[in-house]
Amino acid sequence: MKNKDLKMFKKTLLAATIAALSTSAFAVNVASTALEHSNEGVQTATTIAAAAAVATLKAEYKVDDLITFTFSQDFDAAFVATTTINATLIGAGAGDEMVLGKLSQTTNSVTYRVTNLTLGNGATTTVGATVDIEAVSFDGAALRAAGSASVTWSATLSNGTTVLDQASGTDSATADIVTLSDQYITAVDSGFDGVIDVEDDRETFEGAIKVDTVVVSLENAAAINVAHINATLNTVTYTINGNFSFLDTDVDAAGIQLGTNTVVASVGSVASVEASAITVSHNAAVPITLAITNNAAGTLPTQTFTADAVVNYDDANAVTHDSTSVTHAAGSWGINGSQVTFPYAPIGYDHISTNFEIANSGVQNGEITVDAFDTMGNPYNAILVQAAEAGKLTKVSEDDVMTALGLTTGTKVSITFTTAAPASDIKVTGYSNLNGTGRMGLLSDAYEGKINP
Repeated sequence: MKNKDLKMFKKTLLAATIAALSTSAFAVNVASTALEHSNEGVQTATTIAAAAAVATLKAEYKVDDLITFTFSQDFDAAFVATTTINATLIGAGAGDEMVLGKLSQTTNSVTYRVTNLTLGNGATTTVGATVDIEAVSFDGAALRAAGSASVTWSATLSNGTTVLDQASGTDSATADIVTLSDQYITAVDSGFDGVIDVEDDRETFEGAIKVDTVVVSLENAAAINVAHINATLNTVTYTINGNFSFLDTDVDAAGIQLGTNTVVASVGSVASVEASAITVSHNAAVPITLAITNNAAGTLPTQTFTADAVVNYDDANAVTHDSTSVTHAAGSWGINGSQVTFPYAPIGYDHISTNFEIANSGVQNGEITVDAFDTMGNPYNAILVQAAEAGKLTKVSEDDVMTALGLTTGTKVSITFTTAAPASDIKVTGYSNLNGTGRMGLLSDAYEGKINP
């Protein structure tokens, strides 16, 4: 290698070594145990406090070097940073010190200058020294919108441009100092899962069981954040949405009249029972088991349930709030037979005739139950005289339906056929004939793969 090339190689190697030292060996690290307040607790807070942080230096500093703490959010308007910070030097003896003096403050940063640095009485370096970054407070609205805040350390030589002590690798110049998280978390621990028994007139679930349960719960995360800003629980209310009209013992009276011990909550109280919803509430963060018993021996409907949860609480300023309603899946009721619904069927008109066919490819005869409702919302229910015989095609005529449901005039209905036989063996079709011009097939949910919900 020529002398010129050797000199160039040495310069390149030296430059690479300096670069490596500046980006890894000299690397500040900022750490903090962030305060974790609850979103519910700080709902009306005008200011929100953050935690302090500690920076561990990895470079040699000197007098007039500049250090800036930059925060991700604007300070509370009343915040004034401390004017002097004394670093903690490793092995410091009498007279050893590193002093930072405040130069300026913006809406979200504070800049300090090393105003005094004395070593030699035990401390020999600024590497490993720690600097406390004081705790600050932030504007409440701004922090609620951001959800968290952090602080970042940066340092330069006195010229303000040459970077000093830049973090890299596993070290970080930034640390989270405050976060906001949800305190109240609602859930459905277990949903309804009954299978309606067609062999028992759809009054019970398989195994002659008349009761099914749903378990809803509330988690209060304040238990692990007792030192932080939290809310105080008042009540949690769950609204279980479904069709509960089968519970009514008196169809002639308004509302739902329940039999004894029909709807029971393990804790808390049942606030209301309506045809479309049951509401239960409690004042503690514990699971609630809601048991529903078919004491009225009503016809159990196949359906899917949801649960809406709302938490009522007081924030840290004693202001009362309702949380945004959260909807959870709450289970479903299936059936151990075939069930096919025709959303629209005209029955009993002079100019149009509507009929149905039930094909049973199995070995078990099946009783046929018909449920319907018309355009006015009037419900109908009946058991047909004929059964779906095994291995046969059974016709259900328009007259059969009208007689069973008690219809005397033309009526537009949504009609459901429930057959007490395995769903895989049953196929149901329907058709209308307009003025003798030919059959027109009626659509059913079987076309959507929903024969057995």
